Amino acid sequence: MRGWVRIRGEPPLLLRSQQNGSLTCRCGLVSSVIRTALPLLLVSTAVAVAPLHTAATAAPEPDHSLVVSGTGVATYPAFDPDVERYAATTTPETAGSLTITATTTDPAGRIWIDGAPDPDGTATVTGLEDGDEVAVFIDDAAGRSVHAVVYLPHGFPALSTPVASPGATPGHVLITPNRFANGSDTYEAAVDARGVPVFVHANRDSASQDFKPTGFGGYTVFRDDVSGDAAGSRLVQLDRAFEPIREIRNIGLTTDAHDAILREDGSRIMAAYERDPANHDRQNAVLQEVDAAGDVVRTWNSADHFAPVDPTLTGDARDAAIAATDTMNPFVTNPTTGAETMRLDYAHINSWELVDGDQNLLLSFRHTSSVVKIAWSDAEDRTDGRDFGDVVWRLGGKFSDFDFTDDPYAGPCAQHTASQLDNGNILIFDNGSPSPTNGLFNDAAMCPDPADPAGEPVGRQFTRITEYELNERLGTARLVWEYTHPVDGGPEWFALFAGGVNRLDNGNTLISWASARKAMVTEVEAVTDEVVWQLEDDRSHGLSTPYFSYRAVKHQVADAIDPTVVLEAPADGAVLDLGSTVRVAQQCRDRGGSSLQQCTSTATSGLLDTSRSGPLTLQVVAVDGAGNRTVVTRGYTVSGPPSVPPVTPAPANPARPDAVVRAPGGSWVGDGQYDGRQRVRTTLRRASTTVRVRLQNDGGTSTDLRVRGTSGSRAVRVRYFVGAEDVTRQVRRGRLRLAEMAAGEQVVLKVKVSRREAARSGDRLRIRVRANVPGRPDLDDAVQAVVRVRGGQR
Repeated sequence: MRGWVRIRGEPPLLLRSQQNGSLTCRCGLVSSVIRTALPLLLVSTAVAVAPLHTAATAAPEPDHSLVVSGTGVATYPAFDPDVERYAATTTPETAGSLTITATTTDPAGRIWIDGAPDPDGTATVTGLEDGDEVAVFIDDAAGRSVHAVVYLPHGFPALSTPVASPGATPGHVLITPNRFANGSDTYEAAVDARGVPVFVHANRDSASQDFKPTGFGGYTVFRDDVSGDAAGSRLVQLDRAFEPIREIRNIGLTTDAHDAILREDGSRIMAAYERDPANHDRQNAVLQEVDAAGDVVRTWNSADHFAPVDPTLTGDARDAAIAATDTMNPFVTNPTTGAETMRLDYAHINSWELVDGDQNLLLSFRHTSSVVKIAWSDAEDRTDGRDFGDVVWRLGGKFSDFDFTDDPYAGPCAQHTASQLDNGNILIFDNGSPSPTNGLFNDAAMCPDPADPAGEPVGRQFTRITEYELNERLGTARLVWEYTHPVDGGPEWFALFAGGVNRLDNGNTLISWASARKAMVTEVEAVTDEVVWQLEDDRSHGLSTPYFSYRAVKHQVADAIDPTVVLEAPADGAVLDLGSTVRVAQQCRDRGGSSLQQCTSTATSGLLDTSRSGPLTLQVVAVDGAGNRTVVTRGYTVSGPPSVPPVTPAPANPARPDAVVRAPGGSWVGDGQYDGRQRVRTTLRRASTTVRVRLQNDGGTSTDLRVRGTSGSRAVRVRYFVGAEDVTRQVRRGRLRLAEMAAGEQVVLKVKVSRREAARSGDRLRIRVRANVPGRPDLDDAVQAVVRVRGGQR
């Protein structure tokens, strides 16, 4: 069984049967047995780990449960009332079908599944496609709880985050899970802090690589070329909703999938691996720049700079050529036969980026164990006397232009993903290499010997992340930061091939371990080198080797996908009998990561209005957490005796207050929902946190709004701000008046929550903010934020 059980009152005693593996929970007189043979059970109730300290005694919060089942289905992470999003792993036999069961202990509570009210809280949802989300709403005395279950492509691994601390950088991580095995599927995904995708795509019997944002909206990813008339890969440009816009290939060359630079105007820099026309026993690394018009404007070839060895040479001439080439090991030995052959791919380019105001290009060459900066502008545009394509400097390898003053390993070895930081330092995913050979690639040692970098290479079978500060005038490279994993002893992780590293905006470092296969991605804190987040494949798919991602990039993915609404009944233009009972069959579904928050219709309790004759309309509105909205209107006619036209009084006040709430790092909740049940949860782990409440007038005329909010408790202090103005006293007394709010006008109320010295882990406070039109208590709306204290004060 996956998941856990929490029972209000006394701490539960969980006993596992040694005979059948069942779990028994005994809490006072309560005893329940949950057998692992049942479908995945996710159960939650609120744990009373400490007394609840609020300004007034509150009613017990209802308990919720959620069960997700289906053929071959499992879910992650374990259920928690504070967690909104979950993922359902599947098999081909799952066939797009999930059964969802949700409950609340509130007798007056209501359950919504897939956008439709469900009287018994159980529904089987069919027709699901990869990436679809099944929305679950639980409306009860505690407000509305929103959950989403993402239907994953079959074979997508169950991901876990054994380390996920508050120090992790907010955002999503873009990955391409791959087992690097013939015939295995690969995937593209953007996952949240718990490894649940906000986007996922399966690439069957093919490969995806280098999935990243463009920097001008949208994304790019390399996929194998399946056109039949081209070799290599194709760069696929995706829009903000991850829909393909176009496919890009090199002109007259193969297309390599290691990296790409794509500009907004369509110009780009991409690479190719091409057989040397003068010697087919070697393969050149070629860079091609194409302008916005589709014309090739620059080409760079490694053969012009790296002196590849001519395999026909013998004796002293051969030895001299080996000594002169940049390639660390120009010949490889077959570990089985002992036969020596020339390394076809003598350079192996694997990353490149424009630097220094786009004047230069920073390149990583695995087989020369060097990071190389080359001039990427013409002589007339430069002040250093170099021309396009000239080598500015080499960092590492046999002929490094820099001395490594304090690096005992004399620079990088078989590295990947070199980048130049804002301060000019060079950050490298330094793979290392086996010694003498691993067998997978017939790789010989490729690390420079610290005692003689130009001599016979050596092995170094562990991977490290390095950052060098360069002094170009003195020709020195100072190792200012180095990271290996694990840091607490034991053999260091070793990625024989692939891998990547990024420096994040807050100074943390994101590492994709690739073929090390110990973890998929690790985020390391800037100052302490503490692991603050780690993503792993928990191997629940039963495969012997876990999935890995060639690279990983952290990026805040914006939900640009509108929800969908399906109305199966009534049919458009239906003619119905007066007074007949017609139930509305509606479905609201979302994808994109912000989760469906609302699926409402003008029908009352799910029944169509047939109380009066004539043409009528039904409207269904779906809204997700990013505010994306879809409205579907359907007309129908009720036949029968003419209805007496109702007398419609003039509206006393057409204003409509709307309160919307957002927890730190979350989405806005409650837009267009006026029942006062919208709620968010947040955790107070540090000294303070801020919840935001957006108060807006959704009506057609201007109005005043009066605002009242919860006071603090002995454990938690609550203060309210509009802009920089402290309005705490007015809000607590219900005297904050937002005057003359025009139709559509919004004001954001910041709710700053701080822990007091008396706060203990487990303390909780429910903060309620209410806005109403003065003198009209029926025109109001409210939101709630449940704040839970965790851990000691930091």
